Amino acid sequence: MLELYKPKYEDLWFRQLMLEDNDTMSYNHSWGGVIPFPKEIWNDWYDYWIINNENKRYYRYLKEGNNFIGEVSYHYDNKLDIYTMGIVVYAKYRNQGYGKAGLDLLCKAAKENGIKYLYDDIAIDNKAIKLFLDNRFIEEHRTSELIYLKKDLYQTEFEIDKYKVAPVKRSKVRYKSNNLSGEDIDLLRDNRRKKEKVSICDTHEDGA
Repeated sequence: MLELYKPKYEDLWFRQLMLEDNDTMSYNHSWGGVIPFPKEIWNDWYDYWIINNENKRYYRYLKEGNNFIGEVSYHYDNKLDIYTMGIVVYAKYRNQGYGKAGLDLLCKAAKENGIKYLYDDIAIDNKAIKLFLDNRFIEEHRTSELIYLKKDLYQTEFEIDKYKVAPVKRSKVRYKSNNLSGEDIDLLRDNRRKKEKVSICDTHEDGA
């Protein structure tokens, strides 16, 4: 059975393996593909994401039996006042249902931790869009490069209106937590392009 697993420091070899694997990171081709994760930054990364997460950052491996399958995460974005998430399934485990199960586990964990909304953005050609819509995310906006997604963790499937696209007007007004303004969209796009030293790097899974 798939479960969420808090990795130990010595388990970070698996994250390095995924981020530096061409097949696993193929979804990230528009932003450079693989992401180096050398041992020199493991201490800072582990301290930031696992030890001193300030209840604003959550990171877990997807694990089944003795096998690490992938990773899931969310973190609080101070500038946007939202929680954004990421999920990656190691290439050899894709198309086996792990993406759907992992996304469901992450959403449940976020809800248990008191989070109401989760946001994500994926490349326009990312096949994972079906995975998110099947898990009751809605498309809030799309550009020529990215699709912006949102899930109300307290909303039942009967309250969802067929995953209709909610148009976002480009405005200087900032809507906290619930809706994103045009400026928010620009900021998300800029953040997507950045690869901070100890960041999760906004990773996404590209097929269940």
